[in-house]
Amino acid sequence: MLTYQALYHRIFQCLPYITFCFFCVEQAFAQNTIIFGKIVEKDTQEPIIGAMCFLMPILLQDSALSDKSSVTNKRFYKTQSGKGGQYSFSGLVPQGYKLIVMRQGYQKVEEKITQTSSNLQIDIQLSHLSIQTQIVTVESNQEKVQTKGLSIMDVSMDMVRQLPIFGGEPDVMRTLQLLPGIKTTSDLTSGVNIRGGNTDQNLVLLDGVTVYNPIHFLGLSSIFNTNALSNIRLYKSVPSAEFGGRVSSVLDITMKNGARDKTRGKVGISTLDAHVFLETPISSNATIMVAGRRMYLDALMETYRWFTTDVLKKPDTAPLYYNFYDTNIKFVYEPSANNRFTIGGYIGQDTLYPSPALRVAETDIKIGWGNTIAYLTWLHIMSPTLLVNSSISYSGYSFNLLNSLNLLQTTLGNGSQTQSRIHTITAKADIDYLGVKYHNMKAGLEAMYYDVHSVLFSESPTTAHHSSLLALNLFAQDDWTVLNNLSINGGLRFISVPDMNFIRIEPRLTVDYQPNNFFNIRASFGTASQLIQTLVQSPSGLPSDAWILASKEVQPSTSVQATMGVEATIIEDYLKFSTEVFYNRFSSIYAVKPLPLQGPNSSLTSRNDILTIGQNESYGIETFMQLTLKNLTAWVSYTLSSATNRFPELNRGIPFAPRYDSRHDISLAASYNPDSVWNFGITWVYRSPQPFTLPDAQFFAPLRTGLSSDPWQCCTALPFRGQYITGQRNAVRLLPYHRLDISVTHKFNYINLPLDLTLSIYNLYNQSNSLLWWLERTQKNSSTINADSTFLLTLFQLNQFPFLPSIGLQWHF
Repeated sequence: MLTYQALYHRIFQCLPYITFCFFCVEQAFAQNTIIFGKIVEKDTQEPIIGAMCFLMPILLQDSALSDKSSVTNKRFYKTQSGKGGQYSFSGLVPQGYKLIVMRQGYQKVEEKITQTSSNLQIDIQLSHLSIQTQIVTVESNQEKVQTKGLSIMDVSMDMVRQLPIFGGEPDVMRTLQLLPGIKTTSDLTSGVNIRGGNTDQNLVLLDGVTVYNPIHFLGLSSIFNTNALSNIRLYKSVPSAEFGGRVSSVLDITMKNGARDKTRGKVGISTLDAHVFLETPISSNATIMVAGRRMYLDALMETYRWFTTDVLKKPDTAPLYYNFYDTNIKFVYEPSANNRFTIGGYIGQDTLYPSPALRVAETDIKIGWGNTIAYLTWLHIMSPTLLVNSSISYSGYSFNLLNSLNLLQTTLGNGSQTQSRIHTITAKADIDYLGVKYHNMKAGLEAMYYDVHSVLFSESPTTAHHSSLLALNLFAQDDWTVLNNLSINGGLRFISVPDMNFIRIEPRLTVDYQPNNFFNIRASFGTASQLIQTLVQSPSGLPSDAWILASKEVQPSTSVQATMGVEATIIEDYLKFSTEVFYNRFSSIYAVKPLPLQGPNSSLTSRNDILTIGQNESYGIETFMQLTLKNLTAWVSYTLSSATNRFPELNRGIPFAPRYDSRHDISLAASYNPDSVWNFGITWVYRSPQPFTLPDAQFFAPLRTGLSSDPWQCCTALPFRGQYITGQRNAVRLLPYHRLDISVTHKFNYINLPLDLTLSIYNLYNQSNSLLWWLERTQKNSSTINADSTFLLTLFQLNQFPFLPSIGLQWHF
């Protein structure tokens, strides 16, 4: 009987043979006509991912390429460009064709083909445009075919840059928050909750490598430097089988390869940070891209401390200091037209620490966290219809929180500490096969090694756990164009974890049907599993949640997702409308049990003492309407949804809403470009009240010095500690949240330097949006506890960001 390790070895040995079999099948179809090529951006020669390619049979009434050629009634072919910008059509009959290539944000390209040989290569260059409609239209015998994904959204980088920005820096995650079905808990985080899922249930990929914490502190920005990005695709639910490891959604982000025509760059400074970006060709077949940012909030706070202390002769106010930095790098080398090697990486670090006046033991706060990724990929084009993409990568994440006074509202009580360290090594290989007519097939093998170390403290160690595992993932999928108006994407994903004897098969199915020219119906169903997850959701916006790895004690999370939606063209090329209903069920999610009221010398050592298992159920309906005119792009989105947690050992078994739940979410966004030098952006968001937990009662227990076994002895001169008793979880709702943001960008030249000056105002009408509430007690009569003392409990509210203007200046060359 084979062991799992031997099975892994056998499968990896079989991978070259699998590739060889695909190659043999490809050669069997080699006699058919093949049209293939590469789609790149015209200026930078950057590969364009996800461009829609249509090949339409035409009747040529004249030998010249003129308007006398017309589209036939035969079936047309369609595909999308892959990671390297490649596309391919096979199984063609030699005749005339019209090739149409479109991508959001680029000008449409049409090529007429009068003669076809066995292998015809046509490379396409697309020119950049401003924000365009997300609906792609293709003419076919005076009819139109619209191709889109209701649950799949391509986010234009122009869209990210032209909407109001916070702190003078465009941000991907904040743009996503304006789309339907996407929520966030507060201004203090740029993390997103998608269709009822927690933030850790989103698979975030940067060039195919997992990123565990995609946000910087205070929600000021995500870790993604927009200058370094080329493509953003969001799968809100039921992604194709090639994606796995998370149970909610997938955010697939691709960095730029680097310009091949000339050196390009940007240097900018804003209210809170400075950034630099450079892309340049090294040789005729090699490029490099480098981008970096540094926040200097700590320097501003130090200036403030120096000014108030030395100039105004005020006492040192001792603010908290915070900064972050991040760096992206990507090197691309193409020794030949059929081979491309890529070496890339990211490193970022956040630090929050007290100023010198606050560095005393009883008020100490020390926080630091960061991500590190590195990868090597090899894209090999074996033939026009067979591509192999293999890679090896590393992803690391570390977090350390020491919070003596629990000022950051963690769930583990006063004096809490949280640590998480994650190391992941991944080796994978994907095979794209386009050699069968009307089919785009893909298969792959992935091996992932996890190493996780997590520590939770509450005055004394409660748990310290180190675990590791090896997981094997296999997938196969087929994107099948059944008819011109019907396509099916189906696939299976196989997950195996030998140490847990865990085996799971995940089916994925998506059906697109277009009954007429202006109406599209889409339905999808799929399952997913997750081997690593967080325990709690901190209301502070910090990434202070401990990550835990699946084991024999901790079950992997699983999900079942189903969606159905329609999309319609109300006014051709101008006004689009879509609506979709969804249902998600997440099982085997973990939370921290309420800790028993024990003294500081008590210790909990078993995971079962602090962990409890439950599930989440969410459902809702989303609507999205977009208007696209010559100089104006605007949209409104509305989400009606409900999310419910069920934990038998929490809240007396009564279902309760998670922190990010809100019934109604409305977003309005608009970008107006009257000319080439001005851009105006505006957004408005509304969220109905989010749930929150307030204590129902409070009692007091004396502090012990440890000098006597009698708990009441030698305590007459010591204050009592207040212990809160909470009733039902998240039974209280905060006030409704709403906010208006605006921005103005002006492009100009100063001493021959092209500059962009951006002014943004966050929370224009200074709405006091509540982050959390808490109770404080005041003693009226004395500083010690006695029979005559009287206490008052007062409810306080901590607000989120107020009216915040920011300015940014960027020089590009």
